[in-house]
Amino acid sequence: MKGCVFAGTFDPITVGHQNVIEKCLKAYGKVLVVVGKNPKKTCAFTEKDRLDWTKRTFKDYTGVEVIAYSQIEGEYADYLKEKGYLIYARGIRDQKDLEMENAYKDINAKIYPFVTTEYVYPDERFATVSSSMVKQKMILGQDYLEFIPQPIRESVKEKAQEVFGAKKI
Repeated sequence: MKGCVFAGTFDPITVGHQNVIEKCLKAYGKVLVVVGKNPKKTCAFTEKDRLDWTKRTFKDYTGVEVIAYSQIEGEYADYLKEKGYLIYARGIRDQKDLEMENAYKDINAKIYPFVTTEYVYPDERFATVSSSMVKQKMILGQDYLEFIPQPIRESVKEKAQEVFGAKKI
């Protein structure tokens, strides 16, 4: 089966994520987007919100399936292999991302030799967009909506006001 998996916390999903997933779709024909939890990060938004936003962002895309990591039973790599997703796509914005992902790529290759890690670079205009940057703007009451996919802007704005007491944008 042709396709790739693209996993992230998507806290919240941004236009940068959207751009990378669109590139994955063009390159691989099918994308399994896994909304997960990174033990090194504290999410501002619930898994339910992050999953809902990601699903709504891609609801009109043929070839994009969105699931939560928590929905996967058994080992993650076994699930991917069973479903035919043998390419693990990673978005790379800058040298720092590349260095971090290279370290993970080597570890993953040893543990899961049947999975190939591929790097996907966003369009230049999205290279500085990150969930962390968006949350910082939310906290400071700065305009961030241009960095959020159009279908979910209002929902993200409402949640940001609840979570951060963000000023109305």
